[in-house]
Amino acid sequence: SFCTLLRGGSPMSQGKESKSPPRRRRSKRPSDSVCVAVRLRPPSKKEAKQDGVCAVAMKDMSCNVKALRTDGQVKSKTVTIDHCFEKDCEQEELYNTIGRGLVDNAWNGFNSSLLAYGQTGSGKTHSVFGPVDLEELTLFAPTGIHPQAGLVPRVFHDILTRVTQSETEHIIEVAMMEIYLERTFDLLRGRVQVDIRGSNELGFFAEKLTKRRVAS
Repeated sequence: SFCTLLRGGSPMSQGKESKSPPRRRRSKRPSDSVCVAVRLRPPSKKEAKQDGVCAVAMKDMSCNVKALRTDGQVKSKTVTIDHCFEKDCEQEELYNTIGRGLVDNAWNGFNSSLLAYGQTGSGKTHSVFGPVDLEELTLFAPTGIHPQAGLVPRVFHDILTRVTQSETEHIIEVAMMEIYLERTFDLLRGRVQVDIRGSNELGFFAEKLTKRRVAS
């Protein structure tokens, strides 16, 4: 089983100077475009006891998946993607390849997005946040970030480190929104439902979504 990570960026809106949607620029740098990565998770304890065979093979930028059909035949398909991460991939390697470019783009005025999808148990939470049994306060230490911390705490740590080292004043705001069954909820207001609106100045946005300033 594996999870897929999508990363992308687009120019940030420059306010209300123009009523037309901001023109999208295409950068020639690979870090500014959409990229796709696949991460293979290690076998579970149950799978290890069953002596299962891994159905996914990775080589360079190719990912081959084999599936057993109901008629007993094996169906194989190979796809080419931007990054392949084997089951022994470390969290730091994942961040340096996928996450650091998000922070670089945001620092240069680009909106950055990261989407993780895959079936239940494929490793999405581990890749994005870290092990579920890892205490929140242990993610950060005086000497840096916990080695098992996922992409999100590493992005926070990187952004806050750059802010403290910059001579420019920065304002950091955090919002948390859940989309479930085509409805959107503000998680910083006790899961209050909010509406999605659209405008020429802001594009699509969640109306009255709570934003809180953070400094650490």
